Amino acid sequence: MLFLLIICSCKDKPIGISIKVFHQNGRLKFSSSAFVIDKDTIYHGAFIEYFQNGRTRFYGSYNNGKKQGVLLEYDSLGNLLTKMSIIDSWDKLYIAVYYDDSGRILRVGKIKNKKSDGVWKSYHENLEVS
Repeated sequence: MLFLLIICSCKDKPIGISIKVFHQNGRLKFSSSAFVIDKDTIYHGAFIEYFQNGRTRFYGSYNNGKKQGVLLEYDSLGNLLTKMSIIDSWDKLYIAVYYDDSGRILRVGKIKNKKSDGVWKSYHENLEVS
């Protein structure tokens, strides 16, 4: 695995970095930006993780080291599998929407403290909700 780190610095301020990690086949595996304060790396901004075939696996963003907004997960063919809308923080509360290979919604529900929470809706081929 190859690792590339690009550093841009301003005196007396956090150091901004661009992080790129590569698969052994030379294709990009992970790309993100971050800043360093007192030897701590804090991710900030968009991040993308890739499969070895070059397709996107995950897409999302960080704000001061915490995942925020929407996190998208894809399969190796490029089909959207999961859309996670973060409400509080990644570890605490988010809404998950799961999709099938054709892009139809399968299930929608809330994840709280990394566990399913409350009532989940499941969608069937005829669009009935259970």
